[in-house]
Amino acid sequence: MTELHVHIPDDLADRLSAEAAQRGVDAETLAGEILAEQLPASRSLGFASLGRSTTGRGTAEDEDMLTDGFAFVGVGAGGPDAPSAAEAERALEDGLDEGFAR
Repeated sequence: MTELHVHIPDDLADRLSAEAAQRGVDAETLAGEILAEQLPASRSLGFASLGRSTTGRGTAEDEDMLTDGFAFVGVGAGGPDAPSAAEAERALEDGLDEGFAR
């Protein structure tokens, strides 16, 4: 476990101590719990490492894209002339991205 020293205003220390006493824990434990709530662990997508990628991206890159709100290609209503997700992906990989942002 890592030890961390922080400087906080006196009024915040007082509130932390009062809340910790109310919960029956020490101030350090409560501060750790609050930090853990505010800074959750990274989302891990175990399924993303299954199979083989055809994009050349690694699992970490896929997780970053999902975390950043990446919209999946091929999701939604496409017209009869719309490319399949695989066709769109190949075109994007080849640098042919005109028309995909319509």
